Amino acid sequence: MRASLDLPGSGDEPLNWESNVGPVRLVGLDTHRPGYDDGQLDGERLEWLDRTLAAADAPTIVATHHPPFLTGIAAGRPVRPPSG
Repeated sequence: MRASLDLPGSGDEPLNWESNVGPVRLVGLDTHRPGYDDGQLDGERLEWLDRTLAAADAPTIVATHHPPFLTGIAAGRPVRPPSG
């Protein structure tokens, strides 16, 4: 996906992105955890999100692949909080 969208980074690095779409800022936060069905947010990703949101000067929508809360659906496993 990274190569197709010409996004920076390589390998298993999180694929986080941001884009302005009209008056709205879209932010994609990668919650993928290689080899697992559930997602995870680590300190690096949360720091990136903090910096990105602090710099936003427009209404912002944050999108993740995994829900950040329990959904009641077995296949919809939530994001795991950072350990530590």
